[in-house]
Amino acid sequence: MSRPLPDAGHDPRFRRVGWRARIGLITPFAGLAATADFHRVAPEGVALALGHLARPLTHDTVAQLSEVGGQVAEAARRLARVKADVILWNTTSGSLIKGPGYDQELIRIMEEASGTPSTTASTVMIDAFRKVGAKRICLATPYVDEVNELEKQFIESHGFEVAQYRGLQVLDVREIVDLPAAELYRLAREVNVPEADCVFISCAGLSVLGILEVLEAELGKPVLSTNQVSLWGAFRMAGITDSIRGFGTLLEGG
Repeated sequence: MSRPLPDAGHDPRFRRVGWRARIGLITPFAGLAATADFHRVAPEGVALALGHLARPLTHDTVAQLSEVGGQVAEAARRLARVKADVILWNTTSGSLIKGPGYDQELIRIMEEASGTPSTTASTVMIDAFRKVGAKRICLATPYVDEVNELEKQFIESHGFEVAQYRGLQVLDVREIVDLPAAELYRLAREVNVPEADCVFISCAGLSVLGILEVLEAELGKPVLSTNQVSLWGAFRMAGITDSIRGFGTLLEGG
């Protein structure tokens, strides 16, 4: 006796990859942290398509960060071929380095190249600050202060106050991806001030999802990170509003 065919419309095992959503993520370097973080938080049916640059970032200098944005159009075109539902330029510093409005310029470039709704890490960072009701931000980064100051100016141009920032003064991207979460945990605690509403750990090269809830419990305020806000923003654009527990207040809210 032959078995009845499975109901492919209701059994997720028979559905296409990314049957709920496909997130196209463009990374300026290897995407190691972002890939790991995606697979920790993505709901069932949400898939990642990773896009690389032909000339990736090697050092977090103002000069290099200003140049990598010139490659996003081609990367976005490639991601359109796998039918991404949303395209994300996943770098905080690289999407704000040319000042207020640069993120919107990059969005326009990606959307024109791909025909796909797009966003950037710095764009959704601002959305996330609003979502958690923050007005005063403390900023923890691996960057040198020349980059930190530009990030501060970008954040404040959107009506927020950066109460304090502190960077680890690391230039080499290979060293950034090797920074242990424990070091960023210490830095976030050090940069925090009582009057701040939120602590933001900036840099898509850092995988710090595992320490966000711990820091929130200790500091008594939302603690956000680049990959956390980037994935939250991309999921929302794709219509994915699941509550994701274990990685901070922002993702729990959907």
